[in-house]
Amino acid sequence: MLQSLLNTIKQFLGKGMDHSTQKFVKGGVLGNAWLQIVSMILVFVTQILIARIGGKEAYGTYSQVFNWIGILFIVAAFGSDLLLVKYIPIYQANKNNTGNKSILTWANVMVILFSGLVISFFAFLVNGFNINGLFNNATYFNYSLIGILFGALIIPQQSYLRGIKKVVLGQTADKLIKPIGLIIGILIFWGLGKSNEVESYVFANVIAFGIAFFFSFYFLFQNKETFSSTEKNKFEWNNWLSQSAWFTLSGLLFMLSMRLDVLAVGSFIDNVHVGFYNVALKYADLMAFPIFVVSHSIAPLYSNFYKEKKINEISF
Repeated sequence: MLQSLLNTIKQFLGKGMDHSTQKFVKGGVLGNAWLQIVSMILVFVTQILIARIGGKEAYGTYSQVFNWIGILFIVAAFGSDLLLVKYIPIYQANKNNTGNKSILTWANVMVILFSGLVISFFAFLVNGFNINGLFNNATYFNYSLIGILFGALIIPQQSYLRGIKKVVLGQTADKLIKPIGLIIGILIFWGLGKSNEVESYVFANVIAFGIAFFFSFYFLFQNKETFSSTEKNKFEWNNWLSQSAWFTLSGLLFMLSMRLDVLAVGSFIDNVHVGFYNVALKYADLMAFPIFVVSHSIAPLYSNFYKEKKINEISF
């Protein structure tokens, strides 16, 4: 499977590429593929653990809560993923460490601000209105709100690493550290005899978000030389704001197109059936695996090629 994927990349995307670029594409795709495979295994393990240890009610409630949180932290990230993947390769190619540092700082500040707005608005919505699927799970949503901030702040650090072509490292916190942290959290609460409490699984996932958040910054500062600069930050407010707004809208529409159904299920029927539906979605997501692996790996190249007017090198 992986070899056929690499052959496809070579056939369609390798025309005209120099050796170093082809090496990056092949290495990125292969490394990303293995990372995604391991990540999917870990995610399935967490789902099985919650369903088996906690029961179908706990799993359904957990699914309902974190399907919402997953969409909300995309909004809170304010398009920083696409913004950084677009600009960091350009700054990196020009050895512009000040540009790297400026846009990374700006992205983190904006994520903190928008996370505060998203958390406040959602808390008001959940606790202030009798909305089915939200109000009846208000306690669990309140416990999970800090996960929005943690999840959103993971994104700029990982996107920066992708921008400097650290494709695998730029996903390790989210794809590996987080599910491992969740598994450990689940086992700890199980060992404490709290496996029948839905709060245990909510807290375990929030803790996993926090651990992944810590490691995302740790991995970032392992590559701090790429944004080390004594010059003062230079923020392109109008340009970055407008592009981030469009990236946020496109990201939100993409997430809603994939998750609006499960949110609707949670609004019309009980949490148990949300869990059943969520299991089916996990299997359906496997179909997008090849596309995700390729697009995630080569995205930083598009920015460089476009800037250097070499877009024909990656055309079909």
